[in-house]
Amino acid sequence: MNLKELRMSKRLSQIEFGEKLGWSQHRVSRLESGRQEFVQNDQDQITEAFGVEVDVVRNLTPYAPTSVDERDREVMLL
Repeated sequence: MNLKELRMSKRLSQIEFGEKLGWSQHRVSRLESGRQEFVQNDQDQITEAFGVEVDVVRNLTPYAPTSVDERDREVMLL
């Protein structure tokens, strides 16, 4: 189950889902779309709040998927 599937199964909006995790709607959207990378703490928060783990892919590239707008790129700090 991925993040969006989990959220939808709980019948929560991105705003409601984010509130349960202490995240903004913007962060939920970016994580669901793959424009922001998951970190272990994200997985831990999801497991604690919902009792499940979600399928995530970590560390594929140092940048988020290509965007039309260069400002959408997330740079991984080393």
